[in-house]
Amino acid sequence: MVSIKLLVENIVKIIPEFEYQFGRPMKLVTKNTLTNYQSKILVVLQVVPEITMTDLADRLVMSKPQLTANVDVLVNLDFVERVFTKEDRRKINVRLTEKGWHYLEKTKKQMEEFYKMYYDRLTEEEQLSLYTAMDTLLAHLEKLNLFAKEIDIKEIEALQVEEESKGKAGRRS
Repeated sequence: MVSIKLLVENIVKIIPEFEYQFGRPMKLVTKNTLTNYQSKILVVLQVVPEITMTDLADRLVMSKPQLTANVDVLVNLDFVERVFTKEDRRKINVRLTEKGWHYLEKTKKQMEEFYKMYYDRLTEEEQLSLYTAMDTLLAHLEKLNLFAKEIDIKEIEALQVEEESKGKAGRRS
């Protein structure tokens, strides 16, 4: 069984590498039309077609004021729209507009052309391996998302307090 320590080490390594390999090309392809966060908002909305601002901020690990400023830009570009929920008019959902969908489709085609330069340098076996690894990773992340909904924030905060207490006790000795 793989230890949690090794898993965390890989997570810490993969996040910046993933950002470099996939975030940078997105910025090049969009020709600086959008910021990295604005592009990520569109990508999340492609996967989750309608989402509350709170949930979107959570998924993007972004503060609500920061998200609001980025969504404002996308609204002004007519890429997204804000919609009041039927259940609670205080809640606001965000979703892609038709123009936003078209922009994403165009960007995906440009990214396909961009990645083709990399992909073609891999052997057929490496291409299959990369696809399989990414497909497997995606499936596991989707499963972890289900678990994440069950974990209460208070449990995480309790762990942080416990760790801080251990740290203070260790310094006293």
